[in-house]
Amino acid sequence: MRRKTAVPAVVLAAVTAAVLAAPGAAPAQQTQACAGVDATPQSTTTKAIAIGHAVREAQRKHEDPIAAILSVEPGKVLYRGKVADVERRATEGFLRGRTRLDGMDDHKGATLEINFQNEWIVAWLDGKPIAMSPDLICVLDSVSGEAVGTETIRYGQRVTVIALPPPTVFLSEKGLAHVGPRAFGYDIDFKSVFA
Repeated sequence: MRRKTAVPAVVLAAVTAAVLAAPGAAPAQQTQACAGVDATPQSTTTKAIAIGHAVREAQRKHEDPIAAILSVEPGKVLYRGKVADVERRATEGFLRGRTRLDGMDDHKGATLEINFQNEWIVAWLDGKPIAMSPDLICVLDSVSGEAVGTETIRYGQRVTVIALPPPTVFLSEKGLAHVGPRAFGYDIDFKSVFA
């Protein structure tokens, strides 16, 4: 049985960094000039390992794995709830759709809808956008702390949604053109959870 990663978006950033460093990839100077910033997300593999270690240790000690993640990364809890509906479809090579969560605990009575295109793109709290790409929106199993991906989320799961800051390369004008909400067809300006 394969082990799930703690936060898939962080791993995605690590893979992006690996692709940039792969043979045949554009030289770093050329990539940096195009992006206008340092284009190699620093320490993404290290971050992914630290998050995974924190989750495993929390599980082993029967402690809160969400708190463990937030102890090693500067993230924010956005919402706690139960999956009430999932709608997904495969189009143009992407898994697109949305999931709707009904609030629990401090979020009782509030609804969170998260749109996705392979990864979580925009989170809407009662119809207002509260988190969006390139901020890393992470949906986690509330008990185990393990990642819940767009392809595996299902009705009835109890989840915690957190946001983690993105690599700075994604925050440049050119970065936002590729991974900001408009790049995915949403007519909203990027506003970071961390602003």
